[in-house]
Order: sequence, then C-alpha cells, then structure tokens
Amino acid sequence: MKIINSAAQHLKREKRVTLKVKALTQIRNAIIFGKFPPGTRLIEQELSQAMGISRLPIREALSNLEQAGLVTVIPYKGALVSSFSRKDIVDLFMTRELLEVHALKLLMQEKDKIRQALLRLRSIVSIMKANSGRDSMTLNMVDYEFHGTICECTDNTALYDTWKFLSAKTQTLFVLTERYTTGEDLVHQHVILYESIDSGSFEIAAGGLRDHLQLGKSYVLQKLHMQYDPP
Repeated sequence: MKIINSAAQHLKREKRVTLKVKALTQIRNAIIFGKFPPGTRLIEQELSQAMGISRLPIREALSNLEQAGLVTVIPYKGALVSSFSRKDIVDLFMTRELLEVHALKLLMQEKDKIRQALLRLRSIVSIMKANSGRDSMTLNMVDYEFHGTICECTDNTALYDTWKFLSAKTQTLFVLTERYTTGEDLVHQHVILYESIDSGSFEIAAGGLRDHLQLGKSYVLQKLHMQYDPP
C-alpha cells in the first residue's frame, strides 16, 4: 500500500469557488494520469492541506470517485486508488466495445449525424498527426477525444455518460502501461479506424473498431503480465 504524502505535491491550492468540482477534477486527473497509482492511499487531511480547502469537498469528491470506480473505500483503511484485475480489464473493454459499436450503428443510421461525426473525427486525426511526437499523456487525451466523439455525436446522453464512466478507467490503464511508445502507432491505428468509418459500411466500421479495441486490450494485459486469450 502506498502513502500519498509524496504525491500531494501534484495538487495545487484552490479558491473557495466550486471547491467540490475543483477537488474532484484535480484528484480524478491525478488518478487518470498516473500521479496517484493504484493502491495509493488517499488521506482526506493531506489532500485538504495540499489544496488549501476543508475536508468536506474532499470527502464529497472521493465519494463521487468511488461511484465512478476509480476509488475503493475499505473499512478501517480509508480510500485507495482502485486496482485492476484481469477480469476487470476484460469486462471493461468488452463493455466499451458494445457501447462504441452501438454508437456507430446509431450514427450511421442518420446521414446528418455521421457527417458531423466524420468532420470532427477527421479534425482529431489531423491533431494526432501534428502531435505524433508529443508525450504519451497528450496522445492519450487525443485518443480519448476520438472515441468520445463517436459516442457524443449520437446525442444519446445516457450512452455518452456511460462511456465517459468506463473511459476514465481505460485512460488510467493506458497511462499505467505507457501504451503509446511512438506517436506513429497511434496515428496509424486511428487513420485506419477513421477510414473504416468513412467507408459508409457499418460492418467495415464495426470490424475496424472491434479490432482497435481488441488490440488495446491485449496490449494492456500483456504489459501488466496478465494472460491474454485471443477472441
């Protein structure tokens, strides 16, 4: 079990406005981007001192993060950054695949929505190309934007909110495993994915998306030294 004192340096002092939201955002980002690795103990007093706010908004933020699955509260031990088992990872990617493939189906049934989505996705791919030499955190955020766009453009709020819930965990996994060692690999994967969606064929688009997510799952499992069983 890791103690957070050394990690608290990654947080900054906050103003009194929207303290709960700001505390939630800071702690969530610290978890997602690997500042607080799995198993890190999140102590309310230390967090409140680091941000210069009371413990109440910290407590509320940790409660929200527990509901999102990023924090685990253990009796008599307090809040810990959640860890991932092999089953957790497999279930996560399987559910994301179901959501994103369904989002594609919804988009490709409506010409206006798929046209809007393709415009945004093409712009995101251009950003990926321009940032191919950047750090993995930047690339991870652009990857998140690409997949989020597919779900957001459906105008299905429940679907998009569920996707965001799952993708926060996926981001954490990719940061932990340093998924993108080169930007070229990231760009190449998403160019292929964009072209499969632009083909106009749902079967081709869905196949490209499934292949992409399966590749991500296998990489995470292998980097975490967990057995991977190909589909």
